[in-house]
Amino acid sequence: MKPIAATFQNYIMDESKAVTRANGSYLVTGWLPVGEFADMLSIKIDQERYYEPVAGLVLDKVRNCRLLVKRCTCNDLSSKFSA
Repeated sequence: MKPIAATFQNYIMDESKAVTRANGSYLVTGWLPVGEFADMLSIKIDQERYYEPVAGLVLDKVRNCRLLVKRCTCNDLSSKFSA
C-alpha cells in the first residue's frame, strides 16, 4: 500500500494548482485551498464555510449534479462546469 500512496502523493505534488489558458481563463485543480484561490483572483470567500478546497466551493455553488453543463457565478466571476 505504501508504494501506491507514494506514487499518488508524487502525482499531486507534480500537478500545477492553477494554469492560465491562452484565452485568459483558468484551469484550477479541485484540491487547491479556497484561500489561495481567493488570493489568486482577488475575491472574497465566506469565512464561515464547511469546505476547504476549491472542489467544495464548486459543489456548494453548483448544488445540482444531474445537469450536464452548468454556469456558476461567484463574485462576478463566471465559470462553466461540465459533467
